[in-house]
Amino acid sequence: MERNNSRKKTAREEKKEIYIKEHYESVMFRVHNGERERLQAYAKKLGLSVNEFLYQSVEEKIKRIDEEGPHSDGETEKISDTKSE
Repeated sequence: MERNNSRKKTAREEKKEIYIKEHYESVMFRVHNGERERLQAYAKKLGLSVNEFLYQSVEEKIKRIDEEGPHSDGETEKISDTKSE
């Protein structure tokens, strides 16, 4: 989503935007009304941004699934780590 800003971007802002587009992807995360504030409060308690908090939470869940399996029935198949490709 692009914002319609009336002021011209600085060279530094342009460079940062290009870097982000080349090195990152976006994921939309929707929550029920009021949940955003709850997530912000937990992130703040930990000294993290909401993005860092959500990313770390997802990484912890993935690690737990890889170690213990998605279910407690012992059936598990590790999903390949696409970060290392």
